[in-house]
Amino acid sequence: QAIVAYHAGTYLAKTFQDPRPSVAMGYDLALFLAQPTESLICSICTEVLENAVVACSEGHSFCSVCLNGIGRCPICREDITKTSKNRIVNDIISALEVRCLHGCGVGGVKRQRMSSEPCRWSGALSQLQPHLDSCLSVPVECPYDCGVTVLRGDLEEHVGTCMRRPMTCPDCQQTMPMSDLDSHGDACPKKDVECPRGCGARFPRDAGLEHAELCGKVQVACPFSRFGCSAMPLREALGQHMQEELVSHGHLQARFMTEKQDELLGKHEALQEKHEALVEKHEALATDHTALQDAYNKLKLDVEEHDCWEMIEVTWKVDDIQNKLAAGLPVASQSVPVAGFHIGLRLTFEDEWADNRHMGIYFSHCGGLAWTPIKIGGSVVTLKSKAAQNWYSITRKMPDNKMISKEHSDFGWPKFVAVADLQNESKAFVTEGTLELTATIRVHKLTKVELQASPADTAWEARPSPSSSWW
Repeated sequence: QAIVAYHAGTYLAKTFQDPRPSVAMGYDLALFLAQPTESLICSICTEVLENAVVACSEGHSFCSVCLNGIGRCPICREDITKTSKNRIVNDIISALEVRCLHGCGVGGVKRQRMSSEPCRWSGALSQLQPHLDSCLSVPVECPYDCGVTVLRGDLEEHVGTCMRRPMTCPDCQQTMPMSDLDSHGDACPKKDVECPRGCGARFPRDAGLEHAELCGKVQVACPFSRFGCSAMPLREALGQHMQEELVSHGHLQARFMTEKQDELLGKHEALQEKHEALVEKHEALATDHTALQDAYNKLKLDVEEHDCWEMIEVTWKVDDIQNKLAAGLPVASQSVPVAGFHIGLRLTFEDEWADNRHMGIYFSHCGGLAWTPIKIGGSVVTLKSKAAQNWYSITRKMPDNKMISKEHSDFGWPKFVAVADLQNESKAFVTEGTLELTATIRVHKLTKVELQASPADTAWEARPSPSSSWW
């Protein structure tokens, strides 16, 4: 197992490549101190067996890698059906004495890379790899990637002088390769530098801006620069400048104030003109606003007027009309809820002895949410004819401003249709004893004020037909 490292080339460290083919075979004979017996030699690669396996019933052994792809035993030609490890041979080979790969006198060892300091180690093959892991004659690469390869025994000395070894800047504590330390010092932000203006102060390089705010050798603007002074004295000489130019600073300030006053006066006059223009525009907008408000109010009234009506269409079939006509008593429909009120229809018949007897049709106020007059203008009643062309149907419409003033009162047409027309079969107002009326009931909705001012009637259900005493 130890010699596997030899075949893999790991003893040469990561910069050395194993020059042999990727498939390793047996151990090189020159590696061993004593010549191994013939029984330990692989007849395929002619080297000492590596990971020996038995190929046939005769016990012939070969390197496991050498036997790959071979279907018959190379010695007895027996078919190879199964291989098994030859533990006894492997143990014998592992106990054979070998020399270090980096020793002298093994020039014939394949892939040998001799060092200038040969290693004198020898021991069992099984101990070769543990030895190689610590052998001082093994070439290794510098861990700091400087590109130099030295013997493991010389590595410590090389690391101490390697230009790529990590170093810490004493000023900023940043870690970097030794080769970069000098150039870093020229730009290190924490390195102490002297003021370039000659004030004698020392400070970290990255504190230059803060120092410039205090340095006496920096030129500064005169406090009266806003009034026109163009002097740029050193900070340390600013006080002297202020004393020497006291009178001229006063003149500059007075002239500045005069110019500023004239400028402000001009701005005031311009703003006054803008103000007057805005006042005129405001008055025009106010006029437009009033006109728009009037238009809005009118439109709002139109919308409210449109939304304040509720309409419902009903059909009333009056059965056994001939007997009701003969009895001459009023006939009332069941009431329906419309806009909070209950509205019904009523038929009346003139007395028998009346000339040209007529039937009347009325809308009736049957109560509702409030005992107030009902605006019912625009409501329509149609007496339907079943004639083929429907020529004889009669329609009447309430005036738009019509109102039923109180509960249990009504409004309609006392001579809606002549009784003779009802009895005329050709006009087909009565079919199988049934008279059919349709009505579109249009009622104005109550406002909140009207509802609060009138006693409420919570009965919303349709009322039954009233008795004759109602009428």
